[in-house]
Amino acid sequence: MRGLILLAALLLSGAAHAQDRGNPAVIMEMDPSLPLHTLYYPRDAKEPLGIVAYGNGGCLNDGSNYQDLLSEVASRGYLVIANGPIQPIDLDNSTTAAQLTEAIDWATAENTRPGSKHQGKLDTSLVAVMGHSCGGRQALTVSSDPRVKTSIIVSAGGSPPEILSKLHGPMLYLAGGPSDRAQKMVELDVAAISHVPVMKVELDVGHNGTLFDLEGGAFGRVINAWLSWKLRGSGDGAKWFVGADCMLCKVSAWTLEKKGFQ
Repeated sequence: MRGLILLAALLLSGAAHAQDRGNPAVIMEMDPSLPLHTLYYPRDAKEPLGIVAYGNGGCLNDGSNYQDLLSEVASRGYLVIANGPIQPIDLDNSTTAAQLTEAIDWATAENTRPGSKHQGKLDTSLVAVMGHSCGGRQALTVSSDPRVKTSIIVSAGGSPPEILSKLHGPMLYLAGGPSDRAQKMVELDVAAISHVPVMKVELDVGHNGTLFDLEGGAFGRVINAWLSWKLRGSGDGAKWFVGADCMLCKVSAWTLEKKGFQ
């Protein structure tokens, strides 16, 4: 019992997780050739970076709004490209799903462009899309892109069949429990998806989850574990989700629903 209590504390407490924190030295910047996005990447990468395109809640035109979460993801070995510039003066313009595709296109081109600071430093076979609420719907829209290896959808769903039928990679849905206004929409998507592996992970923390907590809080740690598993094949990442004694299975605060996973 003491071990389960400790595990719950580690999952739910940002401070307790400090011992497993990634590289904190992350650059957040804009690039003149991609003016409608914000980039996050580690200063001292030890290996080629995967690529994660991110859609903001509310389709917000501010790529720095989720900087705690996205900096932490980037520190684990990813170039994260969020829709929207850094703290724009005009927040009235909404972002679009097409900007996620634009981000992947840009990163792919920069990896081979002579003179690019990212030349040869990206692994374009490791691509994920992710988003929260409206940004989650954006991510779902572009998940059919054959370059996308996996998708993470936070508090979003209710997708039309033509979107879901084109999914081709494993899907992670995160939901904030009964107080999350998108909970039913998430449930509809998970129920409708049958041709690709899908997992719903739920914690009763509301529509914003813990995304705005230090390092993205508990949701941030689940996101990082999923990316390490599904993009890099990490056995440690897999232990969070699968197996008789999976880490999330041990903590009663979390609920998991799995389809297509052993």
